[in-house]
Amino acid sequence: MNARPLLLTLLLAGMPLTATAEPMSEDHLREMRAGTVVHEFIQQEEAGGAVRAMFMFHERPAAIWEVLRAFERTFEFVPGMRLSEEIERSETRARVRQSVKQHWLLPRLDYVAEFQYTPFTTIEYEQVEGDLRLLEGRWQFDWRPEEQITLVTHEMRVRAKFPVPRWLLRRSLARDVTDLLHCLRAKAGGSGSTEQERYDLGYCPDL
Repeated sequence: MNARPLLLTLLLAGMPLTATAEPMSEDHLREMRAGTVVHEFIQQEEAGGAVRAMFMFHERPAAIWEVLRAFERTFEFVPGMRLSEEIERSETRARVRQSVKQHWLLPRLDYVAEFQYTPFTTIEYEQVEGDLRLLEGRWQFDWRPEEQITLVTHEMRVRAKFPVPRWLLRRSLARDVTDLLHCLRAKAGGSGSTEQERYDLGYCPDL
């Protein structure tokens, strides 16, 4: 099972990200304990949408944190990534130049994003220059030592400079974000079992 084009997931949005993630419901927690990546739409306006995705990671936050900060590994779980290189880096921030070409109908997108880090708690990012009208997002990590798990929440919003049908956006949000996060969980060693890891790896892009 190959990851579908992530760019189709990221083409429209409008409202700013919420300041903090909403509490996870018991229904969401039950689904995540079963290995599911849970997603929900956090914008319902006609012009576009945005997504919050949540999953259970069977390791400490540092394991997934290190994969997300190793931008040379982005190719492993983001399909269509043509370039991903650091321009600047410190313990609390990074600037990264990336280039994505996901589909023959869509143009290649080049941009520079800035990442802000609060160690093992949050990663926030936004485009500072490039071809997108808007790119912003947040990773949040909630370590639960009593269960030895991390609850991971990822919100993201991207607006392109060209129109994309809302139905296409919503279909892609439901499908492509799920594929990405399954693959990322396996690459970071947090699937929790050999069977789940094989399942998660099935969502990774062909390199």
